[in-house]
Amino acid sequence: MSVRDVVRLVPALTLGTASGWFSGQHVPTRSSEATLVTVLDLLGVNGVNGDTGNTDEWLAAVERVRSRPGPRRAGPRGADADRTGETGPGSGSEDGAPSGTPSARDRVPPRSAVPRPTDSDSPYVGLRPYDALDSPLFHGRAPEIELVLRRSAEGRTRILMVVGASGSGKSSLLAAGVAPRWADDGSSVVIARPEEVDADLAGSADHLIVDQLEELWGADVDDATRAGVLELLAQRAARGLPTVAALRADFFQPALAEPVLREALDDPVVIGPPSREALAEIIVEPARSLGYTVESSLVTLLLDTVVPADGGGDERSLLPLLSHVLLVCWERSRRRRITVDDYYASGGTEGAIRATAEAVYQQLGPTGRRDCRALFLRLVDVRSARTVRRRAPLSELSEELLAVAAPFADVGLLTVDGEAVTPTHEVVFSSWPRLVDWIDSDREGLRVLGRVRSWAADWEASGRDDGALPSASASADLELWRDRSESSGVHLAPSELDFLDAAAAHHEAVARRDRNRIRTLTTLAGSLAVVTVLALVATGFALRATATAQETRDSALSRSGAVSSATAFSRDPALGRMLALAAYRIHPTTEARSALLNTSRADVPLRFETSAGSGRVIPLPDAGAFAAVGSDGTLRIFREDGGPPHAALGLTSGDRHELHSSDLSPDGAVLAVAGQGGVHLVDVRDTSAPVTLSTLDADDAPFHSVAFSPDGRTLAAGSHDGRVLRWPVAERGGIPTVTDLGARVATPDPGSETVRPVEALAWLPDSSTLLVTNRTFGIKTLLDAAADGSGRRGPDIDTGPVAIPLSLAVSPDGTRIAAGTTDRSVQRWAVERGDLSGARPLPSLGGWNAYVNDVSYDDSGRLAAAGSDERIRVYGATGEMLIELPASQVATGARFMDEDHLLTYSVDGLVRLWPLDRLGAASESNSIFQTGSSADRTTGVLGVTAAELHHTIVDTTGPVPVETGQVVPDPETRFSGSVAMSPDGRAVYAGLADGGIQVFTAPFGSATRSTASLPVTGGVVVATPLSPDGRTLAVCSDTDRQLGLVDVSDPTRPSLRVTIPLPDPCVVAEFSSDSRQLVVPTLGPETVIIDTTDPDRPSFAHRLTTGIGGSPAAGYAHDSPLLVTSGGDKTVRLWDASDPTAPRELSSFVAPPGEIYWAGFSADDSRVVLTSSTGQVSVVDITDPGTPRPWAVLAGTTDALLYQARAASPEGDVLAVGTEGAIWMWRLDVDRVIDEACAGGVQLTAEEWARHFPDTEPFDLCD
Repeated sequence: MSVRDVVRLVPALTLGTASGWFSGQHVPTRSSEATLVTVLDLLGVNGVNGDTGNTDEWLAAVERVRSRPGPRRAGPRGADADRTGETGPGSGSEDGAPSGTPSARDRVPPRSAVPRPTDSDSPYVGLRPYDALDSPLFHGRAPEIELVLRRSAEGRTRILMVVGASGSGKSSLLAAGVAPRWADDGSSVVIARPEEVDADLAGSADHLIVDQLEELWGADVDDATRAGVLELLAQRAARGLPTVAALRADFFQPALAEPVLREALDDPVVIGPPSREALAEIIVEPARSLGYTVESSLVTLLLDTVVPADGGGDERSLLPLLSHVLLVCWERSRRRRITVDDYYASGGTEGAIRATAEAVYQQLGPTGRRDCRALFLRLVDVRSARTVRRRAPLSELSEELLAVAAPFADVGLLTVDGEAVTPTHEVVFSSWPRLVDWIDSDREGLRVLGRVRSWAADWEASGRDDGALPSASASADLELWRDRSESSGVHLAPSELDFLDAAAAHHEAVARRDRNRIRTLTTLAGSLAVVTVLALVATGFALRATATAQETRDSALSRSGAVSSATAFSRDPALGRMLALAAYRIHPTTEARSALLNTSRADVPLRFETSAGSGRVIPLPDAGAFAAVGSDGTLRIFREDGGPPHAALGLTSGDRHELHSSDLSPDGAVLAVAGQGGVHLVDVRDTSAPVTLSTLDADDAPFHSVAFSPDGRTLAAGSHDGRVLRWPVAERGGIPTVTDLGARVATPDPGSETVRPVEALAWLPDSSTLLVTNRTFGIKTLLDAAADGSGRRGPDIDTGPVAIPLSLAVSPDGTRIAAGTTDRSVQRWAVERGDLSGARPLPSLGGWNAYVNDVSYDDSGRLAAAGSDERIRVYGATGEMLIELPASQVATGARFMDEDHLLTYSVDGLVRLWPLDRLGAASESNSIFQTGSSADRTTGVLGVTAAELHHTIVDTTGPVPVETGQVVPDPETRFSGSVAMSPDGRAVYAGLADGGIQVFTAPFGSATRSTASLPVTGGVVVATPLSPDGRTLAVCSDTDRQLGLVDVSDPTRPSLRVTIPLPDPCVVAEFSSDSRQLVVPTLGPETVIIDTTDPDRPSFAHRLTTGIGGSPAAGYAHDSPLLVTSGGDKTVRLWDASDPTAPRELSSFVAPPGEIYWAGFSADDSRVVLTSSTGQVSVVDITDPGTPRPWAVLAGTTDALLYQARAASPEGDVLAVGTEGAIWMWRLDVDRVIDEACAGGVQLTAEEWARHFPDTEPFDLCD
């Protein structure tokens, strides 16, 4: 019988309590003795057939344990406290849930009905929020309580929003402070999470508190569910029933997009960190109420540690961290006094949570630790840079994971109830380094896991309909992810496994049908050709039929290739691009064009074919040339603008040919290659005709490593038998030459019984100190290692008990050492003045799922690393990861070609030359609402949401936007996310959350302040379009039914020209290219056209009916009178707006799936560009405005809602922005994408042609 079975059979028992009893972590309380007896009877250890047996003995034993002195543990009051199971108000849930931990939907009791805490209770609650039963212990928030009560009574907003950072105490304030005050008046008060809000609840409670409203934007919540909850809140508000909702501050912008919440968010109650005086009360008063004394020196220490006097510290974790520290101190205290000694014994502020979590983790066995990682990775919802706790239903957790959860619940880090397991607070995610590393090591994988959960739930809800399965390309990506997730410890629920299996099986069946169809069409085309010959009379018809059949076959093959491209692109971008190009060349279907253009949004390398297996690659001094050595014994030299090898030279003979390592002499003339047959020295001055100069110590082969000293005077090589050989080198005849073939030998491990090959060598800049790895723990060093030196053993560099270094690199200045290791990390050390004895360990670079095979530095201190987990990473000089690249297969080599390119070698036998264009790309962690750009589109601005408190200035002349500066709001103001830029790029206009604007002028530094500001309207500004002539800025909000026109002829002195009434609040607004018209879609059924020929005397020109609902959009063409609109009727319309008083509809088409957020035009006005909530950009060809045709679908990430997609570069590339920091840039010039794909390297191999385009003769894709 399992613990879960016991809980199922004993209704009064919760899973958390049962797990604690059975694990021995806590003792049954007096009030739960009846439940304990039931459990004993169920297990057959308390008498038989109704005999009371030894009940008294069991209870006496429990009492002895319960009263034993020693450290105490505090559970949630109302759960394992002595009140558990008591009857009375608030003791049980209304829907029949057992007594115990109060359900989130329990009605809040008045304070007179709350049992007073006893002296055995903890004064502190730890990481969990206070609940209504904790109200006697809740202190330090009296002003905030009064503010919420007053604001709710005033009814200024239909819903009162309480907004604050994670850890600011919103939940505790409402549950233990506000709710009991309402309950004291006899009101019915209910606290619920968003998922628990239903029609009965919304209509029954006098006061409703919705806690953690941000859960509505979790990965597991679909649009329909979110809309349903918000509609219930709207209905409740319409009836005048008070509602309070708590919202995390970093979800302000997504919430602002919901019409139901906009009014409330315009005037929220903001909860900040408590003052030092309030914190002192929070520390002292709960203890005093239970007869404890907190040492005054501890109070001072905590205040100085948790909230320094200068206002520093992390406000997000202040209260939960303080509460946990106090709880741990209380558990250690004696004689009713909590002291500084208790604080230091608990690990202090920074160590309390870490120590608590790590102590539990260390008690687990190897299997338990693996399950621990799997459990916690299911308890997070990773959305870009944010990590949000997730409530994991018990149904998706195995018995093994639940067993691991129990001890973490006992110490308060997890909350376990009868339905789910939940992290008690988000502070756990930042305070436990092990968990931080687990999350950061596979953040993208966790995002995929979130999507799988959501898709699997939709699939189950549809009755497991095939129509609810993901696309073929998405399914293929999920299979690759599943393969990787198994090795990284991700746990999949049974329903998720079923979903993935069903998707894979479904698309395999579809692909099989498609392959059969292609073969049938191929046969049909051939048969029709025969008919043409035999039936001359029907020649015309036969030719038409042949063309139709051939076109049908080509279209099917093209679409199949497009799917293959999308599937391959995430793992092998170069292959994905070539498959898309082949599909497009076979037939230019919309799918093939989309696949080809989609490859332009990421770095795509050129591929060069060598030999399968492990290998190394190294750049050569000849510009654009590089050399590769591998398993077939051949040195190949390539040029980046070529395809096949520029030159090839066989270096080995016999049965084995592996070449393991290579290094270039400092003058770039000689390449040393270590492997079978010895150390081969090759003259590479003429890259088209390399020449073997000599081979060293062929009899001692194979060699595994080789390195020239920085001064070029010594060549060192590591042998298979554990020796390091060193030869003198000097210039002879204009080329470095080994002057003495008799090498001096050093042995890093003299006397070792096991012979181990020397895998890697690296010199320090002094050309005297040599680092060595030889498949043992630690890095060995040889001092005086020049060819004429002793090569004596120096100090070792410790790599820990489980890490064997496989590769070495020394930064050019000699201050950094890096090693790729077997413990799935890159270890690093700082070195001062070449003193290895004082090498200082730096934080290791984790997140790898397998061995790290190669590391290398460039001149700027950047570090490249190649791993067996099929990934390449580039790190900055301080260790921050700059970019991660897919290697397709195990990567064995990585070297910087130059500052803009990286060379990699994988066991698939392909060298890839990666452009590093995106290393400097602008990035944001929060949503980007709008963009603006200069007239020449060389400069732009990204309107980041309020949570980040800045907008970003970017250079858009390259393939990605590059940050060049930031503008920040004035004190006490907040950006709304709407932005515009002047035609000359020297002024930025930013909308504010209070209805005003701020103006910023060049030069733009890292924190540019405004030069002017102006109040314009009420509410949150959602649109600030600037007229193309740069003279007039339109400003409107989502709540105020008016639009202001601002004179910005002088950006430093903006003035309000006029205010225009609107029929409904606006959503967006756009000027025509001649600045004479302004189109304003509204939240009502109309889109308004305003004549702005004279911006001081505007007039309504026309009103278009576009339907109610959704998010209306509209935009003008750049150089024509065309206008595009989209509205609630899900129809996109194209208009001739030459006469704004009578626009003429030219055509219409059904809007793409999802909610349309933006409608605009490509740079040349030949296409309409639409963004939507699906995370896609739909491009429609309007070369003939009367006959719009689908042209391409551009895909960014399925997590992001794309708010806008503008032409934003001199070449007309499309820049799309949206939630989760989405910044995507696509080319719309097909020929340009093809030119980039054909710039060099191989196209498709014979095997790739046969696999992806069966029965198709290969052809030159670039001809």
